[in-house]
Amino acid sequence: MKKKIALMVAFGCLGASAASINYDLLGRKGSKMNSPMVYRNVDYSKAKNEVPPKIGAVLAKKSLNNQGLAEGISAIEGSYEAISFDSHPIYFKRYYSTNKVDECLSETGAGNQSNHCKYQDISDNYLYLNRLNNVFIPTARNNVNPARLDSAGWTNLNTNDYAFSSSSVTYNKPVRSSPYEYNHSIRYDLFNDVKYIDSEKNLIDWWFDGIDKPGSSFYLPNEATDVGVYLGVEALPVKLNPQKKVAFIRSDANEKFNSAYIGYELLAAKTYSVVKESSKRSVVYVSRSLPENPADRTPQIYIGVHNRKGVDNNSSATMAYSASAEKLDNYIYQNRTVEVVASGNFGTKNNVNNPVGSGSFAAEAHAANAITVGAVDANSKKITNYTSYKKPSNQIEKPEVLNFSHFYMNGDRIRTYTKKATGETYVYEPLYDGAEMAAAYTAGMISDLLAIRPFYRWHPEIVKALAITSSHVALKKPYPHDIQVKDALSYYGIVFSSTQSDSREFYHYSRYWIGNMDRLKTFTYDNKKEIWFSYENPHYQSGSNVKKNFTAAIAWLSSGNDIARIGHIPQDFDLWAYESRSASFNPTSFNLSSKTGALEASRSSYNSFEKISFETNSPYIVFRIILHSEDSRTENPNQAVLGFDVASFE
Repeated sequence: MKKKIALMVAFGCLGASAASINYDLLGRKGSKMNSPMVYRNVDYSKAKNEVPPKIGAVLAKKSLNNQGLAEGISAIEGSYEAISFDSHPIYFKRYYSTNKVDECLSETGAGNQSNHCKYQDISDNYLYLNRLNNVFIPTARNNVNPARLDSAGWTNLNTNDYAFSSSSVTYNKPVRSSPYEYNHSIRYDLFNDVKYIDSEKNLIDWWFDGIDKPGSSFYLPNEATDVGVYLGVEALPVKLNPQKKVAFIRSDANEKFNSAYIGYELLAAKTYSVVKESSKRSVVYVSRSLPENPADRTPQIYIGVHNRKGVDNNSSATMAYSASAEKLDNYIYQNRTVEVVASGNFGTKNNVNNPVGSGSFAAEAHAANAITVGAVDANSKKITNYTSYKKPSNQIEKPEVLNFSHFYMNGDRIRTYTKKATGETYVYEPLYDGAEMAAAYTAGMISDLLAIRPFYRWHPEIVKALAITSSHVALKKPYPHDIQVKDALSYYGIVFSSTQSDSREFYHYSRYWIGNMDRLKTFTYDNKKEIWFSYENPHYQSGSNVKKNFTAAIAWLSSGNDIARIGHIPQDFDLWAYESRSASFNPTSFNLSSKTGALEASRSSYNSFEKISFETNSPYIVFRIILHSEDSRTENPNQAVLGFDVASFE
């Protein structure tokens, strides 16, 4: 069945011509505010129609090369579908700030003056938007110079202060007291078993074991490229398994790492180990600070993992939007990297009189543009009691996704540190737990997604939506703390999209819209700018009453400066879905003011994402994205960095 994408252009056409000024979407580096505002407990839904006085200045005009918005281009949009049966998985469209005819790019960058740019003769889906010359080009595997690798020894600690020894250990699903909860035991599972939870083991096997084999019938080595993954750490990773090489790249060879605390190096090592064990083509960089110019690295840095101890821990920054979150939001907005953050471990282990402990939400986990991850017990398939969360009453809902924790890896050794001055010993058992391990596992999954499908590189807005739609592993009740997320990520769901006629596989279809909303909108209703498009149901069966499951999500980026200054995310988008008998449709034929007749609609006011789930056997699904409101104080008015993904699974 051939896929056909139909944009609604009959109503509103493509909007009026853009203004002569092309506002920058990247945001300023750093905030001019000395003391950033925090999220305020306001009812944002009541403020939708308010028009506060505009403050601040618009940004200087710049070239947005990292998204293809070169000088004179006011907006771009595109889509990607790995299973496109007509061998045209990508289209890409540019809108100029003048009245110039919209131009599509070919693989060489030449325009063909058509409304939709579908690439021809694509047998391999490894295209992505190059940041330097604004065209889709095939990538080649980048071999990292071994001289740049830092193979850490057994310990990063000062040997004058500590003595170190190790001993072998054999585990078989051990049970240990939780390090985060008082008087609570948890069972640890072997990591490979966890990786295969609700996933297709044969698909993961060929990815991990078959890709480097010359006779592999799936992906050839030069079609799966290395992905740079940045770890924000306080100490260098160390060897947890003597048989494995600890190879990482220091972002700054002169950077000083903290070696005063054992926990720092162990957390760095565990994060590193999970990323490497859950990804095939990751090359890990470590640094204490966010790396400048991530696109200049070889391979480029596309992903960041934030698992640092002692950063705003148990401070006011953990309770509200802080300078740490603002900095990370600005970094994502400027660099378009995918940043994964551990939500934090809510229940701190105290004593019998305080079994719940005190709340601690990682400061960077507040970042609206980041993917915040909570922990799931791999054995019970329940959300852990210690997973940090924020309810919508505290503005943005976090975490957006959940992943598995509580596992161990074969070959890791028990590590014993002895403080020379006192003789006091510290024994570390190589068990992996906490939201930090769930975040590292998620980053590994995303790394493989970008290796197989490089289209998603530099599109964190789509990757967040895709991570949300790929959460399909049903979790067991009761859910702690009334947490909103009910499903866990699947490696199978986030990484693999059908390339064969296997009805059990995931199907993903992704879109993005970046730039001037007046050029991107396809319809206007109630003075609100809307984007409408149709998607052909890949599971449709004529004459059948069997409905298939779909999950769709949108996510968008915001300037950290805006969030800190205004007190909330400046834009509010809504997501609707309808059934349609054909790819062509008229928006006015639907009930536009009510959910009546819609498959589903998501209209939350606090979040930087919306999610809907529904069942249908309709030949086509019509999606409606509404810019419901925009705070006029934003630095980049009438601009969008919006991503969409719909997933279906049989």
